[in-house]
Amino acid sequence: MATVPQQQNQSTSGLHLMPLIVFGGLSLVFGFIMWAVLPALNVLPEAASVEAERTDGLFRVLMGIGGVVFFLVQGLIYYAAVAFRAKEGDTSDGPNIHGNVMLEIVWTIVPSLIVVVLAIYSYFVWIQNNETPEAPNVMYTTASLANEDASNSIVINAIGQRYAWNFEYITNDFADVLNDDDSITPDAGNRVIINTADLFIYAGQEVDLDMNTRDVIHSFWAPEMRVKQDLLPGRTTNVIFTPREPANSEGWEYVWVNAPVTIYTEQDFASDPLVDITLEDEPAGTPVEFALVDLEENFTSTDDVNWIRVYDERGREGFLPITAEDDWGRANRYRLICTELCGGGHGDMFTDIVMFENQEQFLTVWYEPTVDILSVPVGDPFELGEQVIESYGCAGCHVLGDLGWIGVVGPTMDGIGSRSGELAEESAEAIGNEVDPNAEYLAQSIRLSQDYKVPGYNDQNMPYFRSDEMSQEHLNGIVAYLCAQTVTGDPNDSDCGLQNWEFDENGNFVGDVDALVAELTAFTDDYED
Repeated sequence: MATVPQQQNQSTSGLHLMPLIVFGGLSLVFGFIMWAVLPALNVLPEAASVEAERTDGLFRVLMGIGGVVFFLVQGLIYYAAVAFRAKEGDTSDGPNIHGNVMLEIVWTIVPSLIVVVLAIYSYFVWIQNNETPEAPNVMYTTASLANEDASNSIVINAIGQRYAWNFEYITNDFADVLNDDDSITPDAGNRVIINTADLFIYAGQEVDLDMNTRDVIHSFWAPEMRVKQDLLPGRTTNVIFTPREPANSEGWEYVWVNAPVTIYTEQDFASDPLVDITLEDEPAGTPVEFALVDLEENFTSTDDVNWIRVYDERGREGFLPITAEDDWGRANRYRLICTELCGGGHGDMFTDIVMFENQEQFLTVWYEPTVDILSVPVGDPFELGEQVIESYGCAGCHVLGDLGWIGVVGPTMDGIGSRSGELAEESAEAIGNEVDPNAEYLAQSIRLSQDYKVPGYNDQNMPYFRSDEMSQEHLNGIVAYLCAQTVTGDPNDSDCGLQNWEFDENGNFVGDVDALVAELTAFTDDYED
């Protein structure tokens, strides 16, 4: 006959306190070790913002408490498995122990207190990380760097669309105006707006971004900054962070973005320096960036001239003479990712946050030269088109070798000027709407993108660019620029059907600019509503 084990009240049978004390002490030590050594384990990306410091502090506390609980629970499980194992040959049931009021109180109150403390701590971290800065996006002028009362706060908008990021800096500077008599009136034009695919900031700046999406939900995530925020259709969201200078210098890039820039191209630099070097002038407004992978490998000196190896944004290699130190800046790059699945090109929707070492470098190397470039009146629609086309996120989907685009989900723009007639005919057959001249097809496919899909890309959703999102002036420039992208590289071979279309042997437009603008305006005007 089986025996029924007697119930034992733990309050009278005695509780083994020593194992609890021992494992409790060891658990505290283990938790402290987890808290203390976590930064050295490199389990988190580099903390590149003040918010990252606060967030990581909370994470370390969570890891420390988790380490205590983990070690205590696992340790007691292993201890109990050894200390209370059945004797050899003992097949009876174990004692039915229950009823220790003190133990019940302890394991209820202690976790409750921990949760309350963590909730309060997390709340204060959240409040601090989302506190609206008093002077966001401050851009001093170089002349007023010493006078912090002369702050110049601007608006920075972040725009997400499939599958690219665009950042819009609405400055407090105004463009010059080209008068009919070819004279220039300074600062009499529109407000200068900088558009860039990368987010340019500096250490110590209180960055305040207003974010919108042109299509579906996207999510702004910068791991090193520890900030993440969704972009929602029809609603402006906001993200705030303050970048800081990293603890080490690894990853710094040396940046030169003054324009125009002369790149000396190497043919046989080592054997006969300076003799076989040719000059290549970058057009004004084209910044050049380069990284020093290895200073010794990328630095050379000839005839008392110091040179640095560079790679421009199109991947071309060359050398630049090292000049005044003020022309240089140091910046770190951090990856910016979309973490909301937004379509077939979601994996390619990333860009960089370029953080300059300090505000002065940010101003003198990038911000002020860029404003100066954009303040100069645009000479023709081709220059304007090349200047503004990347601000609309086209690089996220399309290929265009002239600008280094490598998108994979949309049709290529290489040679589009030679194919516009063919594509216009295909569109006319597909939707029964004749498109003439052929350049008009490009305007329609931008304004009414869903009605003019290229065969083979019917499942792609290019956003509409209505007149409130893309001005007619920008549309004219983009159409003119794309019409000049021919298979042969000669704009004269364009199939866009424009009458005022004449270029010299170097690809420079020599026709009547006003007549070309009027011609472009005549057929783009139909798509302004």
